[in-house]
Amino acid sequence: MGKSVSCKVAHELYKGFLYVLYSKSLNLVKVGYATIPKNRCKRLNKHSYAGVNDWEIQYIVKSEQMPTDETWCHGQLAQYSKLIQYQSIRQCTSQAKELFNCTVQ
Repeated sequence: MGKSVSCKVAHELYKGFLYVLYSKSLNLVKVGYATIPKNRCKRLNKHSYAGVNDWEIQYIVKSEQMPTDETWCHGQLAQYSKLIQYQSIRQCTSQAKELFNCTVQ
């Protein structure tokens, strides 16, 4: 028996890409997921995520289970994790997560 329509739709929601971005000014990487990484990078720069707007895509990989794959990557990089507080464009104090003090290879 095949998957139900709702199961197929739910499965499609998890498809996309894991990305690694790099900020030269922070010397940090950000690991996340998006359906269109280029647009996500633009949005992060527009909103000055972590207080900077120099995020550049370093690496993209296709994912069938974006949240699960991202969680695994974050776990592997946990020892390099870095939290940064910054003023968002709405002048609110925000905390940047998913940042790591490591290099992309």
